[in-house]
Amino acid sequence: QPKIATNVSGAGGILGGTSLSREGAMTQNTQPVQAQRAEFQAVNNEQLELTDAQLEQEIRKREEIRFEQAEAELKQAIREDDDLKALEANLEIDQTPEGLRIQIVDREGEPMFPIGSAQMFEKTQRLFKLVSRVIRKLPNKISVKGHTDAIPYRGDGSYTNWELSSDRANSSRRVLTDNEVPEGRIFTVVGKASTEPFIAEDPRDPRNRRISIILLRDSIVREALKNAGVDPGSPQRPESVLINEPTQTPGKRQFP
Repeated sequence: QPKIATNVSGAGGILGGTSLSREGAMTQNTQPVQAQRAEFQAVNNEQLELTDAQLEQEIRKREEIRFEQAEAELKQAIREDDDLKALEANLEIDQTPEGLRIQIVDREGEPMFPIGSAQMFEKTQRLFKLVSRVIRKLPNKISVKGHTDAIPYRGDGSYTNWELSSDRANSSRRVLTDNEVPEGRIFTVVGKASTEPFIAEDPRDPRNRRISIILLRDSIVREALKNAGVDPGSPQRPESVLINEPTQTPGKRQFP
């Protein structure tokens, strides 16, 4: 019977002591709560069965620990990298109702992509490599979103900010998987154009041009699969899923 292990898993780092599985190893995030029915191993070795609500709370608590550790590791890693610490201001990290959100944003004079291109700069690829090194240790599914500012794309009209943001999101997905983030972890890849500005009071601000990488909470993934009519425990990947999320996710800006 599945159980939540309270002992340290031995993996160290982000996952140390946060395993949730049949015998303490990490389980697949998309299992429904019923399949994650667990017993809590008390200090006195008594088996205490958890209700659905208690299990959900335990999962959420362990996600929060993983997210906080991942955030701290990212902050430390970029500050210790001589080649990347100049890009510290291009990295925004916060926790939102959807999960841990890592955003790689443009700054005035420090863009992450050439104008109108989905081919990221080499410096951006290095930043993605650092992010990949941290997030590939976690089990959470990942949503990748591309965003632009509100300045219209200059062209013949057949290629707009919608196409540009989608292409940048897909380019980001490829860089993540090229850096050993498993393809199966990618849950959604979406282009949002300028519909979700980071700086709402100034839609033309360069910081609105960004890539959002969200480590999705387990509950968000299960709800999305359920709404799509997909069994969360099924290994089959749905062709498309819609994540219910706020148009403007408030979050809590914690970095830089």
